[in-house]
Amino acid sequence: MNKFKEKVFTLDSIGLLYILVVGSLCYILPIPEMVKAFLALPGLLIMPYLLGKTTSILIEKFLRIDLGLDTVSSFIMYWCIGTILMVIIAYFLNYLWLFYAQSYTLLILFLMSPAVFYKKKTRTSKNVYKNIWRTYCNTFFIINWYCRLFVSHLFFTISLSIRM
Repeated sequence: MNKFKEKVFTLDSIGLLYILVVGSLCYILPIPEMVKAFLALPGLLIMPYLLGKTTSILIEKFLRIDLGLDTVSSFIMYWCIGTILMVIIAYFLNYLWLFYAQSYTLLILFLMSPAVFYKKKTRTSKNVYKNIWRTYCNTFFIINWYCRLFVSHLFFTISLSIRM
């Protein structure tokens, strides 16, 4: 029974349950908008974190690397990756004229769910120091793409303002 609690009640599963329960309660019940705003605040941390964790699981599997970050660094890294990916998905759907808030939310929830069910293997200290150069390269890669996304958004905004 104790192992079952350890597998089910992780921080990731509690975060996903919070998003699902609070989102459905705010949709169903007539709650004031200010209360809905306060209930949605943890979602600004939970959703990008879980999306970034799913993405980093895929990156680690395909590139066969171990990022080897501690808890705080991994949270920040997952959150940054998730935020960037959420913006990229929104821009891509908007570019294809397919962006609808409900379908976007369902897509993000679907993409967040693998992070909850994935159990990462424990790592040894040898693996942590072995891949430190790859970690710095991947961080530079992510920051580089974030800057490119920002510049493309800037040019897109300027081009729209010129057309008007």
